[in-house]
Amino acid sequence: MSGWRAALVAVCIGGAVLLAGWLVGRGGEDGDPGTTASPAAGDLPVLACPIALERVCGELAGSLGTSVVRLEPEGSAPAGAVVLAAAADLPDTLEPGPVVGRSPVVIVMWRERALVLGASCGTGEIDTSCLASAFDRTWAEIGGDDGWGSFKLGLADPTRTEAALAAWSVLADAGIPQGLADSLRLRSDDDGALLLEMAQFGDSRADAAVATEVAVAAQFDNVLGRGGRFEVYYPDPGPWVEFVASGAGGKAERLIARLLESDLQEVVAAAGLRPVSGAGELPEGLGDPGTPAPPLDEARRAALIEAWIDLE
Repeated sequence: MSGWRAALVAVCIGGAVLLAGWLVGRGGEDGDPGTTASPAAGDLPVLACPIALERVCGELAGSLGTSVVRLEPEGSAPAGAVVLAAAADLPDTLEPGPVVGRSPVVIVMWRERALVLGASCGTGEIDTSCLASAFDRTWAEIGGDDGWGSFKLGLADPTRTEAALAAWSVLADAGIPQGLADSLRLRSDDDGALLLEMAQFGDSRADAAVATEVAVAAQFDNVLGRGGRFEVYYPDPGPWVEFVASGAGGKAERLIARLLESDLQEVVAAAGLRPVSGAGELPEGLGDPGTPAPPLDEARRAALIEAWIDLE
């Protein structure tokens, strides 16, 4: 091709590229945004979530095309992130946003041991009183295998997170049950870490725990082969924990609004968090919660914290 023909072709191609860019950026004739208005996946805020919500957030991130970072108790989130957490656990820089999902507090036990304790209590069900009857006893005394040793309970530190405080209230709202201190063998900073450790090490660490339902559901698949399976029981009445979405800036606000849409609320439900919309199906193995307990007032919160400190 001669030099002048090559130059002419280059000019034509360049002009076509410029024209296409102008048309895309301009959008339709009525001023509606063009195709570039949809943000790229990498342009979305990341989700910052506690361990208990990492499965929920992982599924949401997969649907949205973004990523997840872990939010540690009393930790900070990356600038521009959307945080999913209990309102009381949000970083100081953020204000609570809308509730995305709720989770009741549950009693969780390894199935084999739950059957033994339930039979010992004469009901087959594990409520707060039945659970407390196992404190400071051996499994041989309860009716189980002598090789199981003493009854072991797991709890998260109620001074660190709202979920842990709610779980502690199930046991200690009316005073610390006798023998609890001797049976409390597994402690964690939050209930997500607590259930993760139970799943990783099986029934060698804890026979039972009190935690949010969503933290338990996150480990359903992981516990298979590590102690059988989890059985979930609902205190009646029992506390609930609300998880809000919070973030600053236009991108964060748009993502938060998206989390409340029906398709993502179904994703939330499938991962074990009860959605505010009521849409979607929960994982198999979860049941029907009891009557919601009244929210903790400041006097009860202070008394519960003091009881935990005395326990230590």
